[in-house]
Amino acid sequence: MNKWLALGLAALVLVLAALPALAESNSSKLAELEALYEELALIKERIANIRAEMGLITPEQKNMIKERINEQQEWIREHNFQAPACGLGPRRQRCQDCGPGGWGHWGQQ
Repeated sequence: MNKWLALGLAALVLVLAALPALAESNSSKLAELEALYEELALIKERIANIRAEMGLITPEQKNMIKERINEQQEWIREHNFQAPACGLGPRRQRCQDCGPGGWGHWGQQ
């Protein structure tokens, strides 16, 4: 009985000692993920600028696109950088719980 208790306590101490290292690893990955999402938003904004310069969209559409990009970035930050998991179907319906920019499931109308 004492052997199992000692073994259990040793395992608990090892797990508790490993938690700060795991949390530090996750925070560095979270910072990397945040930087990538920020870079993605900047690329989307640059695309909108170029499309407006080419005359493919109006300046109002460009501004609307940029506002939408900002809403998406805000939503992703609020949800701990977990992007919506809804797929892109052929009809691209909006998913109710995907947040800004999320798309629905295949074949729904």
